[in-house]
Amino acid sequence: MIRRLSVYLLLGLAAGLLLFFFTQRIATNLKASLQTLQEQSQEQLEEQLNWEYENVNKRLIEQEEAYQYQLHLIEGFVDIVTEREADYLETMGHHSPEIQDQFPSVF
Repeated sequence: MIRRLSVYLLLGLAAGLLLFFFTQRIATNLKASLQTLQEQSQEQLEEQLNWEYENVNKRLIEQEEAYQYQLHLIEGFVDIVTEREADYLETMGHHSPEIQDQFPSVF
């Protein structure tokens, strides 16, 4: 009877040790898998952020170019209007001394 109890006790101890080692191994594998997933997630997040940064930067550059073009058009329009206004004032100034008095820099 004592032998039987000691055999069962040894078998239980052996089963407990095997269970402990297997759970340790499973926990280690799960921890390694989790670490790998975190690294992959971090890499994917960095790639996505880099792509979004490049996309936003590209759009900002395109907007800046569009604004520069619009500014160029506006400056050209202002130059044309200024020239025409000067021509008009000069033409009208010959006919009206009041205009010459109001815009002396043109004459």
